[in-house]
Amino acid sequence: MGYYTNYSLTEEGTPKAIKAFQEDLVESSKYKGDILDLISCGCLSGKYYDLSNEIKTVALRHPNVLVILQGEGEDPGDIWELRCKGKETEQQVMTMPPFENPALFTKDEKQQ
Repeated sequence: MGYYTNYSLTEEGTPKAIKAFQEDLVESSKYKGDILDLISCGCLSGKYYDLSNEIKTVALRHPNVLVILQGEGEDPGDIWELRCKGKETEQQVMTMPPFENPALFTKDEKQQ
């Protein structure tokens, strides 16, 4: 079995810098054929457990390209975005804000 994630990839930079990043990613990745699909259509679905780390590693070598990898897992609410530019990386994970109306709290929420 495994955990499926839907990925999307976008890059910002000069066309030459983006092409160099993409070629390096294909060459460096253990998912070569699938990475070609990700680059050509911008999306990919599957069990690519190391993809974020591969993106981070390749982005280090291409500091003039902003790389944005988005993911949505098969579990509800598993939505995240990773941004890399050279040594700079940040990942944000979607979180549901708490409900504010006490009349709508669950039993557990009322006890907290």
